Amino acid sequence: MDDAIRYALNNFSNLLKEGHNLESARDFLLHKIGMNARVVTAAIAEHHRLARGYREFWEPRVLADGTAIPEPWYKPSEDDIFWPELYAHLNAKEGWNGAPLTALDQGSSKVVSYVQPPYAVPINTRGLVVGYVQSGKTSNFTAVISKAADAGYRLFIVLSGLHNNLRRQTQLRLEEQLVNLNEHRWLPLTSETGDFGDPVKATPLLAQKDLRLLAVVKKHSLRLNNLIGWLNRAHEAHVLNKCPILVIDDEADQASPNTRKAEQKRAVINECIIKLLSFPKVAYVGYTATPFANFFIDPTFPEDLYPRHFICDLPMSPDYFGPESLFGREPRTADEPEVATLDMIRLVDHSELAELVPPRKKGASTTFQPAVTASLRLALRWFLLAATARRIRAGEPKHTTMLIHTSDRVLAHNAMWQPVADELKSLKHSLQSVDKTVLTELREQWESESKKVDGAAWGHTPIPPNPVIDGMADTIALLGNLDDRDSEECGLVVDNSYSFRRLVYDDEKPLPLIVIGGNTLSRGLTLEGLVSSFFVRRGATYDTLLQMGRWFGYRRGYEDLPRMWVTAELKRQFRTLATVEDQIRSEITRYEELGLLPIQVPVRVRKTKGLAITALNKRYYTKSLKISYSGQRPQTILFSPDTAWLQRNLKATRTLLKACVDERREMADHGNRVVIRDVPASAVLEFFDKESGYQFHEGSTELNTESLLNYVAGQNKHGQLGVWNIAVISRHEPLLDNTDCSIELGLKRKINLIGRSKLSDASDSTTVNIGVLTNQVDWVADLDVVGGAASKSLSELRQMRNNSGRAVLLIYPIARNSPAKTTSRTDDEKVQLDVDEDVIGVSVAFPWGITSDDVDDGYEVVKLPEHSPDLSAEGDEEEDEDDEPGSETDDGEGNFDDTVIKS
Repeated sequence: MDDAIRYALNNFSNLLKEGHNLESARDFLLHKIGMNARVVTAAIAEHHRLARGYREFWEPRVLADGTAIPEPWYKPSEDDIFWPELYAHLNAKEGWNGAPLTALDQGSSKVVSYVQPPYAVPINTRGLVVGYVQSGKTSNFTAVISKAADAGYRLFIVLSGLHNNLRRQTQLRLEEQLVNLNEHRWLPLTSETGDFGDPVKATPLLAQKDLRLLAVVKKHSLRLNNLIGWLNRAHEAHVLNKCPILVIDDEADQASPNTRKAEQKRAVINECIIKLLSFPKVAYVGYTATPFANFFIDPTFPEDLYPRHFICDLPMSPDYFGPESLFGREPRTADEPEVATLDMIRLVDHSELAELVPPRKKGASTTFQPAVTASLRLALRWFLLAATARRIRAGEPKHTTMLIHTSDRVLAHNAMWQPVADELKSLKHSLQSVDKTVLTELREQWESESKKVDGAAWGHTPIPPNPVIDGMADTIALLGNLDDRDSEECGLVVDNSYSFRRLVYDDEKPLPLIVIGGNTLSRGLTLEGLVSSFFVRRGATYDTLLQMGRWFGYRRGYEDLPRMWVTAELKRQFRTLATVEDQIRSEITRYEELGLLPIQVPVRVRKTKGLAITALNKRYYTKSLKISYSGQRPQTILFSPDTAWLQRNLKATRTLLKACVDERREMADHGNRVVIRDVPASAVLEFFDKESGYQFHEGSTELNTESLLNYVAGQNKHGQLGVWNIAVISRHEPLLDNTDCSIELGLKRKINLIGRSKLSDASDSTTVNIGVLTNQVDWVADLDVVGGAASKSLSELRQMRNNSGRAVLLIYPIARNSPAKTTSRTDDEKVQLDVDEDVIGVSVAFPWGITSDDVDDGYEVVKLPEHSPDLSAEGDEEEDEDDEPGSETDDGEGNFDDTVIKS
């Protein structure tokens, strides 16, 4: 690029920042400055080329509505101020240089590129960014703010959860990374101690093109109405027509979605946010790690918050500790290797819960007296060991935290303080008196845990037990005054919605902290240096439970030290949630491949016993979300162990396959599978007949008779799926060395049975759960693939399925005595199938289907289990709000009219 074009390009970019649109910026260069037309044309072409590159080639991938999102417009400029300063700031910090910073740069540029440009009229973006719990969403939206500020957005409103401690933490973070780096260009409208009140007049502030305004506002109607009133006065002066506003909704699934039925008045917070977004030039981007409620927003109301314009799925960083790396997940296919997990989970015996969790009986929490049980004692000792080791490793004190979360009851939190304080003082005495029994126990615990998770995997030099144990007394001393819970010098803190003292990290004085609490410690709040988590609180919904997992996140420098004490039930639930997360992201990727719009996204959310997906009042509109089998490969993973049930499926399978043989359908025997071609749809529909055909388990969410038959019938009306193929999946060699490893199914020979063991944690007397049935290559089990299916990507296999124009019915005969699967996991989760009859599993690989109003898509409505546990009775904290906690007159933070504005 020659100098003239570069000069024109910089001028063109600066004009866009000032509010010019593409045409007026071009005319300004040509007629006001008098630039050469060829040079201007080349500069504008270069602008578009660079902008397309940022959107199309940088990660992450985005599901977007190309008809509503403008052509690529965003690109960094040589004259940018805010992002280069933030980049340099982060690059100088430990853990941010290299790949993490590159990923942040790319991801934030991608998000900005899908927001409408600041010169657009109107601006009404609705977007959603999906991350992981504690995965760096705040860093992403901080970078997005900095780049949008460079691009010309002028007012930034961050809606920061429901609790004061999260709002303060976010305020301080944004001041550090935005305001303090360019103090003369930023004007904060809120402060650490002051939420949005009644600052100076809006008009003169919003009219300044070179000034950037920042407001970090709690989702409370008083604060939001203050903000809306302040903006209304500027709107009456016609200032907002030229002032682009970016609203970042942190924890967008909490309080923001409407929780009222269509015939009712909208929920308070939702109504406030919609009013906020009604101004002429406002872009809205929600951020959440638990998007269930966001996908269930009514998509037919354009002004609401459904992410109709784009959904961005932030990738998981390799150094992120999430549900999958800690609890594992179910494999996507039967041949996928077992997901590797870190051996950091320790189980709390069910017998201990009576001393940890108050009964649900009304009034019980007022008299409940908790105790330090055996597992809590281990967790406390581990915290002191790990905090000491971290201090030794770093050579200086670091913020190091332990979380104790047993209940949602405020009284239970308060009652737990004294037993924990007594336990710490007792341990301090044992160390001072050189109690050999205690010292031996500490040594054994340190050596045992160090072997289970070796720090050398992250480049850490092993620390022998002696210096760690010798330094524990200093760690206890750093916890301060354990005789006075209200003392500012006490490092044992109770943090809940009624606490006088709250959890505060003083960066000038890093200390070990033990925090006892509940909901105020979830939802975006970062617990610095979390090394020990004792968590036995039951969760009612997916999103609530995931958000309470504060142990997820980045652990740079102490990757080997975190440990979690949970119940066996919670361990199973977190594994299920890791599987659900993986499936949701796979769905989003698939819809992007299909070229669908966000408004067409029927994201399936898998159900599990004992947990609802999200609060019932956030799911009023789920019936409008259809699930099509187009381009999918649904499979059966749940079966009844009932003998008659299994025999019926065997009979239906034999009837279908024998008929194919009798009718002399084209058949190919490949040893590990038998393929039958040109089977009429009527035969398949008869196989799934409700009265006498194949039965699906009542808990099946992927396949059920009515949905499947309706979808096929609807496609038949349009001339699709009239002819099918069938593939019976087998093995070349017998599964076991005995006579029970083959089966007669009505074909020309016996078929070798395949093996599928069951998940012990997810199976019971009425349900056999095998976790996964199919392999990836089964997408094209009936097709001849050049080079072999194993060499193809999943996207390529789907395309081959679509090109065939046919669906294939996949039949999996499973040996009733399938052996347990050997895994690398420490818990024996894959056990022998052990049923009385061989099992027939089925899957269908569908091509892309016809979409039409008269096609029944075979949709499923996500429903709560009929007998979901009621865990809200007598809760002293709000678990998941309807509108907002607290009163309409006082939200407990700051004076309403005392908003601090730095000059």
